[in-house]
Amino acid sequence: MLITAFKSAWGVNAAEFELWLRDVKAKGYAGIELNPNGLADEVLQRIRGLLSELSLQVIIQPEGLKPADHLARYRQQLAFARTFSPILINIQSGFDMWSMEDSVAFFAGTLEVDAELGVVGMVCHETHRNRSCFNPAVTADIVARVPRIQLTADISHWVVVCERLLNVNPEDQRLIASIIPNVHHLHCRIGTTQTSQCAEPDHPAFATEKSFFDAFWKQVVEHHRSSGIRQSLSFVPEYGPFPYHSPFSPRSNSEIADTEMKRLLALLDGGNEPIGRDRIDAAPPTKMFASPPAPLRLHESLLVGSTKPESKPIVTSQVDSLLPTPRDTPIQEIRLRFARDGYVYMKKLITPSIVHEARRTYFEWIKQSGILHPTSQVEDGVFVGGAEARETFGVTPGSTRSGLADYDPAKSAKYLDLCIAAQKSDWFHKFSTTPELVDFVRELTQWENPLLLKRQMLRAALPGCDGVPVHYDHLFFRHGPPTFITCWTPFDDTTPQKGGLMYLSDSKSIGEKMEQEFSENAKSLADEERKSAFNTNMMAGGILHPDASAFAAGQGRKWLMADYETGDVVFHNPFIIHASCVNQDPGNTIMIHTDIRFVNPEEPFDTRWTEHWMPGDGL
Repeated sequence: MLITAFKSAWGVNAAEFELWLRDVKAKGYAGIELNPNGLADEVLQRIRGLLSELSLQVIIQPEGLKPADHLARYRQQLAFARTFSPILINIQSGFDMWSMEDSVAFFAGTLEVDAELGVVGMVCHETHRNRSCFNPAVTADIVARVPRIQLTADISHWVVVCERLLNVNPEDQRLIASIIPNVHHLHCRIGTTQTSQCAEPDHPAFATEKSFFDAFWKQVVEHHRSSGIRQSLSFVPEYGPFPYHSPFSPRSNSEIADTEMKRLLALLDGGNEPIGRDRIDAAPPTKMFASPPAPLRLHESLLVGSTKPESKPIVTSQVDSLLPTPRDTPIQEIRLRFARDGYVYMKKLITPSIVHEARRTYFEWIKQSGILHPTSQVEDGVFVGGAEARETFGVTPGSTRSGLADYDPAKSAKYLDLCIAAQKSDWFHKFSTTPELVDFVRELTQWENPLLLKRQMLRAALPGCDGVPVHYDHLFFRHGPPTFITCWTPFDDTTPQKGGLMYLSDSKSIGEKMEQEFSENAKSLADEERKSAFNTNMMAGGILHPDASAFAAGQGRKWLMADYETGDVVFHNPFIIHASCVNQDPGNTIMIHTDIRFVNPEEPFDTRWTEHWMPGDGL
């Protein structure tokens, strides 16, 4: 799991931001945590520009809320925060004088606002004095009643409020443990029972406090690392100015934060290479994106996910561009992008001639089924066309169809046999283990010997047939933790209208949250059914929704699409939500694409995927 360090802008004057941001970048932080309230528009505009220029991420911390208009103010602050395109929004919520009923109603209401504004999974409510989550007992009660709440844990406030370290009393230990699964961001600051910020963390006088706080932060990281749900965790070494910081300290609060950042990366890393460490005191790396993506070539509307009449079309207002990453981008920037977004779209990673050869071989392999138009060249991959052909050849790896076609079962069976044989062929294995692909997986994941999973999806997107339905991959990997990586690549230049894969924006956290909810709802099921993507809590075929347009609208998200070129590869994590358009290629061309997956053989994984795909294999 990736650990990323952010620096707090607390106490930074408006005139200092440019020099301060450049210093933040040079010292190896992944980004900043910023409260934008009170800053002039021109200052905010300059900050946005500098964040983009320096490839720094931002966590937005809006101002606190007042009881009289708390939800209305919450909605207003989140709308403002979205203008920064933050990776996370940290907010000090509620009021310590509210009743438990008022706090629960408020936090339940925030989840509705999050969905309305399209920031589901992005908001964390800080444990803070003067707020609803001002002590561990109250916070644990809120979490029990609003289990989807996400927290920023700053327990220095709790130590002051309770006037004790929280690792001695067994009840304190129980309460702390109960909220850890809901902690999604950390404010790392060593305090004492009398003040929420010690003057000098390295002073021997604070050794007991340091040991307590370090143990808590490590416990949070280890929980999320072992659960496998989160791919990254952010923290801020939040050492504020006077009066939090003593005027008699030999160092400034900013210097203490920088020292703690380095120490905490080493403490919390657990053997993984964190973002920032090898960039300390180094020159700023090149920008992640050499240029913005070109405008997509789109139809006025696109039918997505299913050809059923009730499906709504995706229109251009629901679409944005998948951001490309050049191959020469520094690997730390690529890892950061993958951890933040749940995907990384690599341009021309595989030599195009290798892909073209695999495409030609596939059509030569499959032509005897009768799927290709008889008057076309084999390498063109033109579909024979017609409703009967779509019915006959509609069974393919990864499709939601089960069983052979009623119209021509013999031809359908022959095609299916060829599909099965293609998955096991030497030529496809050679393509899947292309050194350019495997070497990049090793570099991205830092796995010494990535293991290729045999059960791959070599798919043929036939014109007019269903696209890839709305899903995330871990739905089908529940017999193991989410420790795999998926590599998706088309075998030719592929526009959205041809059926290229599309990703729901900012959906990694949505997939993680859905999986948590599915797990909670499946507790009463037998073990095998609980692990199945097709259990009673799921839709037919293990999909999330039959209508991609409606699903995106309900989540307040857009579909990210691309005009893929031959050799492009998208790497995505187990929880990012994706689907594809129905192939509406005007040339009636079959679009070949594949999902190739790797795991670290040194870690647990779903071993069912070590066998080749077969119809009805339960996956």
